[in-house]
Amino acid sequence: MYEGDAAIAPRWLRICVGLAAGLSIVGTQYLGPLMEATGLLGGWLTLLMFSPLYAAALGSLRRELWRGSGRWLLLLVGLLMARALTGAHLVDGINKGFSLATLVAWAAVLEARPSLMGLVAKVGATVTVAAFLGHLAAPATIEMPKGWLALFAVMYFWHPSAPRLPGGGRLVRVGLAFFVLGIFVASTFRTPVFAMLAGLVLVALREREARFVLVLGGLVAFFAMALAPQTREVSYGREVNREDLMARYNEVGNDRMSGRVDFWENALTLMHERPATWVVGVGPSEVDYFMAEANPTVYSEARGERAVHTHNTLLELVLGLGLVGPLVFVGWVLSLVGRFRWASAEMGLLVAILASSMADVVLVDLTGGTFCYAALLVLGLGSAAKVNATAAAPRLVPWGERRGGLAP
Repeated sequence: MYEGDAAIAPRWLRICVGLAAGLSIVGTQYLGPLMEATGLLGGWLTLLMFSPLYAAALGSLRRELWRGSGRWLLLLVGLLMARALTGAHLVDGINKGFSLATLVAWAAVLEARPSLMGLVAKVGATVTVAAFLGHLAAPATIEMPKGWLALFAVMYFWHPSAPRLPGGGRLVRVGLAFFVLGIFVASTFRTPVFAMLAGLVLVALREREARFVLVLGGLVAFFAMALAPQTREVSYGREVNREDLMARYNEVGNDRMSGRVDFWENALTLMHERPATWVVGVGPSEVDYFMAEANPTVYSEARGERAVHTHNTLLELVLGLGLVGPLVFVGWVLSLVGRFRWASAEMGLLVAILASSMADVVLVDLTGGTFCYAALLVLGLGSAAKVNATAAAPRLVPWGERRGGLAP
């Protein structure tokens, strides 16, 4: 970490948080299938894996977490957790409730010790890169990592409260952004690529290095896609190109987001047939089974029963709680927009996570999605500003400020 951090976060706490961050990237990829197959056993193992984080959260809970914009997200989490335990599929409700509880644990730790965001950014970037290299070496054994924590690191290292990086940090920030963008392109999943580029556009309004990444990174991604081999496979009920990267991006509209739009339209049709769903939802534990009923031709199962994910945070909230879910969520987002500057790292992170949430349920993703939402909650409280007030690390001066541009 950086000078003065020891006074903010003790060594044992940094170890606990670092372990939780690293394991959330690699561990949950293997526990996920176990939870699907065994239910509570996988849940207990996940609880054991995150126990260091929970231990740290119990000693970090403070009333400041419930003030300001944080109330909106915590209200939403509380409603979801309460409703998750009321459906017929209790195990699914417990699993989603655990993910939401992990979000609160991350928020409690980060609000009390905001300097730990820098530690998680470093661990997240390092483990993601290592897992990706491991996947290239042994694709049958090591899965392609999800990049939520790497995406957070790319954005957060441009934040004034970020830890000091070698050589002033310019080369590290640019190199990390290039590498993470390459991981996202190689994964063939388009959403994180578009989400990261959208966030970088806002950061580039202040940071010259971000503009460099956008221009040169776009060219590199273009040639990488053009030279990729061609294969096809069926995904989400539609035939899509998974390794013909150029075709993947050319077919953004034609394949209807890999069939996701088909899912959503079928779900909306069934919701119109059952108007009460708009008012009270079906409960978080029943969402995947409602989606399976709405999409009878899609085969996907959980513990021997057909279950289909929503792949959309707003749809997940509507089905989980009724219209009150997305209304509370939008209220929280608007409160953050009112606090963040447009040309800032935190606004870039918000845009990137919201863009990702339109094609995935990042809010309950234990591989780093829950952390990103917790970090946004804490940044919205202004807690990260305490790092500069208590740590000895010098503040990173944005390029725009050096030229007499935007005020910090």
